[in-house]
Amino acid sequence: MDWCPNVLSEKGQYLAIGGYKSTTDEHHTIGQRQKDDMDNSIQIWKIDCSLNISDVGPPHLDMVLCHDFGCAFDLQWCPYGAHDKYEDVEQQNCFIPKLGIIAISFGNGSIGIYAVPEPNSMRKKFGLSSNETLFVKLTNALYTFSLPNVMCWTVSWGGHRKIASGCTNGDIAIWNIEEILLEKISQGEIRNPEVTSPIQYFRAHDSCVRQVSWNSMQNPSHIMSCGHDGRLQIIDDRDPWVKNNFQRIRAYLMTACWPNHYGGVLFADTENTVRYIRMEDLKKTTGVMMHHAVVWRIAASYFHPFVASCSSDGTVKMTNICRLRDRHQKPIQVTLYRISIEEDMKTVRYWDNIKSKETTTTFMDNKAFSHFFMPEVSIQRVSWNPNIKAGSWIASGGTLGLVRVESTTKGD
Repeated sequence: MDWCPNVLSEKGQYLAIGGYKSTTDEHHTIGQRQKDDMDNSIQIWKIDCSLNISDVGPPHLDMVLCHDFGCAFDLQWCPYGAHDKYEDVEQQNCFIPKLGIIAISFGNGSIGIYAVPEPNSMRKKFGLSSNETLFVKLTNALYTFSLPNVMCWTVSWGGHRKIASGCTNGDIAIWNIEEILLEKISQGEIRNPEVTSPIQYFRAHDSCVRQVSWNSMQNPSHIMSCGHDGRLQIIDDRDPWVKNNFQRIRAYLMTACWPNHYGGVLFADTENTVRYIRMEDLKKTTGVMMHHAVVWRIAASYFHPFVASCSSDGTVKMTNICRLRDRHQKPIQVTLYRISIEEDMKTVRYWDNIKSKETTTTFMDNKAFSHFFMPEVSIQRVSWNPNIKAGSWIASGGTLGLVRVESTTKGD
């Protein structure tokens, strides 16, 4: 799940959603390529992110990207340089403008790079109504990355030039996507096979890589990765064989986040606590958010000092990491919502307006260790909007197949 960047209008923000065809009934073995029941889709939702509630329209399923490559393990939009303005291209009347370029990690073990067309231009070309959902078949990819005997599981853009993927065998591969596309555009086809080879391919973990993230979009040079071997490390892609392992736990390390504008990183430990590490003191960690079950994802806002996390306990929480540097303020975690499901398995409840708590108060609550949560309430993805006019909006979703989009701006 990821927001489309570089969209200027707050009334027309786009959210890409992918995943599995079912909820708890579908399981996949790590490292085993999917071969059966490959039909799936990526949904592109158009969402009105205006702060004026009276003018906000309902979300609309604008486009469905149909494919036969299996489930979508991960997806991410190219952070910049790929969005065409519909008005400018309409005047030229020369080509179909694109909404953006998206990278998708599929169940068949490959990563596909696709140019997503702008929905309004497609409707105008085929004479469709403005509110009709488009169904687009993914056939011709800009390029497809694939490695022998291993699956590309995660994907992360390093600016518009690099793409990094964490593999199921613990390796990390980095491609120069800019060089590949320039070769394809200029020559019509890729004649030099060396261009398509990874510019870096190295062993990072002893087991599958759970998540990779870059230090910066403008000058990506360092990669932070976490994996099932319990290691959290930072690797310089200019010298990838020298690793900086600064955290090790005896369990799966599910997620980590590197805020681009703060001197620290975040990860989730075995006690279901989101911890913050300052770069000047890697041995010291500070708990910022505490859940009652496994933390699936951590995401940092692009424009604010806020960090959000989601967990299997059905909660999405948020905190301000700037408060950690102020000794006169206690760290506060805000619960955006909590989801629960009734015993009849038909009624889903969202609990809002939950009172904020100090981080240590949540940890000292004895009730926190006596709950068993149903797998259906798990929230597995959370994503901040990267566009400045809608930077306060956050999307989250999980096993039930429900996605909630809300603004974190304080209401009246």
